[in-house]
Amino acid sequence: MKALINGGNAEFNVSAFLARGDPICLLLMPTFLDSWRASQDWVNDIHARRGS
Repeated sequence: MKALINGGNAEFNVSAFLARGDPICLLLMPTFLDSWRASQDWVNDIHARRGS
């Protein structure tokens, strides 16, 4: 697995590229979930932290 930690504009995300299967993205803030899905088309498995 390879991981990429990215962010900006108070946004912190981790993208994980698994040896098999599609990449996943983990968002720190659930408020960015809709905009992150709308701004890219290369990852469909996106999860946000709960309870913020």
